[in-house]
Amino acid sequence: MTHLARVFLAGLLGGVTTIAVQADDQMYWLDFDNHRVQRANLDGSNVETLIETPEQAPIAIALDVPNGKLYWCCGGDVGGNMVQRANLDGSEVEILAIRPTVVSGLALDRSAGKVYWTSGGNIERADLDGTNVEILVSGQPNTNALALDAGNGKVYWTDIAQPRIRRANLDGTDIEDLATGVAVLFSLALDTANAKIYWVPQVQRLHRTDLDGANAEAIETSLPFLAMDQGMAVDWLNDVIFVGGSNMDSGNGAIARVNWQTLDQEILISGLGDVSGIALAHLEDLSVALVGPQHIVAEAGQPVVLRVEAHGGPPGGREYQWYYEPPDGGKAFEPIADGTGSALTFTWVTAADAGDYFCAVSARHQSAESGAFTLTVDGNVEVAAQSPVGLGLLLAACAAAGAARARRLLRPGPRAHG
Repeated sequence: MTHLARVFLAGLLGGVTTIAVQADDQMYWLDFDNHRVQRANLDGSNVETLIETPEQAPIAIALDVPNGKLYWCCGGDVGGNMVQRANLDGSEVEILAIRPTVVSGLALDRSAGKVYWTSGGNIERADLDGTNVEILVSGQPNTNALALDAGNGKVYWTDIAQPRIRRANLDGTDIEDLATGVAVLFSLALDTANAKIYWVPQVQRLHRTDLDGANAEAIETSLPFLAMDQGMAVDWLNDVIFVGGSNMDSGNGAIARVNWQTLDQEILISGLGDVSGIALAHLEDLSVALVGPQHIVAEAGQPVVLRVEAHGGPPGGREYQWYYEPPDGGKAFEPIADGTGSALTFTWVTAADAGDYFCAVSARHQSAESGAFTLTVDGNVEVAAQSPVGLGLLLAACAAAGAARARRLLRPGPRAHG
């Protein structure tokens, strides 16, 4: 996997609507005008046409590289309004969902196994295989671009009828307006590592705001190669943003890369049609996985270690916090004071340690949670099982500190390390 993936393909014919960069140094794109899915190496070599879509005009794309899948949506005057997927080599094309109106925005929550899309005035989602379709938000004037901050439980979208950026919880509740009264918004991009939203309205200027809509600013004086932005993606590993669109005077499209620190900009692809929905799949968002069995049964007095592995996310350090919920469900999950490492270690367990445990991990502004371990403890700790030296120390402690202190010595509790 490369952390310095770049786009260097130029001079392709037809209208390219969507481009995505894959983790193995290939990029995938949708040719809107010629109705096809293609890929190439990042140096522009080995161009392949993977899928022909003569009856549909493809609009947006997303890659699930770990599971070897490519997702795209289509709609408009040609063909149906569908969400589809295939293997990364273009084989085994599937129709996941057929919707009554144009499907334009598309995003994946791989950790939860969900695909989100916009259709008409709705925000919708389904399982990654297209089953269990849900309408999360309805009655919006005209939803378009879509982006997810799954770690913080938020879905973002643009409304081009009443130009604004909105967000809600992943279940569609608590809708908020973040930016209103802006020019027409056909796309947006999230920088979850630095907690920013980026967009380019029809004034050829790159804008950004905090994820909650605060501190809006224009960070680039002009983007002269574009008259209307159609797609963008943030490469938070390398402090650049990819912007695609078309010049309405000349009809030529372009993909450019802008460094938001130095404001340097470079046109990577020119002579294209309308460009939309750029995605950079070499960026792996933070995720957390359990190590070992999810359900652990231990005899009282045995040592137990719970461990998680974090993957992806911004460079730099990670912060860990373990949480515990007793088996009776009488209390919600509460943080464990010493549970601040990738592993939670019990010197020995007692019945009081039984329950559910999970670990939350953060890296800069990204966050993720593991699944839950369930710990079942059989039997009770017997003092006779301790070593003679340990027993002697324990009895001395009992005499000096009383029975309550002795109980705390018997159960040292969990300690985290990482």
